[in-house]
Amino acid sequence: MRMQKEVEVSVPSEGTTLAGTLLLPHSDGQFPCVIIAGGTMSHTRDGALVNPERRVPPRDALKRLAERLAAAGYASIRWDKRGYGGTPPGPRPTTYRDETADLMAIISFTRQHPNIAQLVIAGESAGAYLACLAAKRGVLADAYIFLGALCSPIEDLFAYNYGRLLAYATQSEANRRWAQGTSPFGLALGGHYQVMIEAALRGEETYTLKYSDQTRVMPLARWREELAEPPDEQFRYIVSPALILHGEQDMNVPLEHAARIEQIMSETGNCNVRRIVIPHADHSFQVAAPDADTRMRERHSFESFNRSYNEDLYTVVKAWLRKVTPTAAESKHTAPPMVNEPRPGSVAWHGIRVVNNITDANQNPGVNTLEGRIGPLLKGEGCQAHYIEMPPGLYCPEHPHPT
Repeated sequence: MRMQKEVEVSVPSEGTTLAGTLLLPHSDGQFPCVIIAGGTMSHTRDGALVNPERRVPPRDALKRLAERLAAAGYASIRWDKRGYGGTPPGPRPTTYRDETADLMAIISFTRQHPNIAQLVIAGESAGAYLACLAAKRGVLADAYIFLGALCSPIEDLFAYNYGRLLAYATQSEANRRWAQGTSPFGLALGGHYQVMIEAALRGEETYTLKYSDQTRVMPLARWREELAEPPDEQFRYIVSPALILHGEQDMNVPLEHAARIEQIMSETGNCNVRRIVIPHADHSFQVAAPDADTRMRERHSFESFNRSYNEDLYTVVKAWLRKVTPTAAESKHTAPPMVNEPRPGSVAWHGIRVVNNITDANQNPGVNTLEGRIGPLLKGEGCQAHYIEMPPGLYCPEHPHPT
């Protein structure tokens, strides 16, 4: 294994400063960098889940990925979420807007680093949602890896995770006792998530969830955000090469979501999309239990964290990265990759994706602003340009931008 250089970083974001780790291959020069955006189960930069109510087995999925990338010649950056590890909490309960701002701050920091060349975002679970929201806001990566990404409305997510738990508990008295003793909160969510969604749709700030002998006040800000910007609709903003990876036995996100992501991006003009299912792997890409009953119990007890990681994940990721963003050493022996295969009838410029009509939102997604619709146009090594489509009658005076 190659030597690695670990650098502690502090990245200013909105309302806090992110504490993270930049892991570099121990050699000179520039490297492609993978920004590892953790999901709901990754509170810390290493991928640990912090649960104040009960002991959870240790989890280091993000650290493992970073170390494998460094050994292959790729840099990576990962960070503690707000209120965890070395990152102070923000001024309010963390929302997706906050976490998207954090990801955009990491992207800006990494783009300016002297040892970094291309950027790849690896979004784990909800981290994929953040990557899409950042792209929607015009902050893009050169390529994307989606690890067990959600591609459905919020109701489907809760039905798959907690509705199934409630159904499992009703199958037998033994199942009911296990569920009540292991995951009373999850069991309560299974019976209340539809009512909570209705409360979020009404614009309510919180919902009081009562279960067993406990009461928990649930903030609904994130629920309202997902209802306003459904995860499945956001993948159309990903126009760069993308690798979709999903565990065959994922108990958190249904397997068919991977195919749905591929379809959405293909329909919006992204022709450089690869989808791979990792056999016998769960949501964390750990080796799943052989039977459905054990998988259900280990999902909600988190005992699945004790299982070994599926080595196929790292093999697939490294092979795809070598094709899309090869390291300097690999580039000497490999022709520059095609950013996107040209559409039929378009000019096949090597290394360039041609958009025949920049005003076609399906081919070139943008974002609506007070100044008009803005989206990416050209990207070079040291500069980039955007288009702006201003409606008739709109006036905008000359004004400077910070970058």
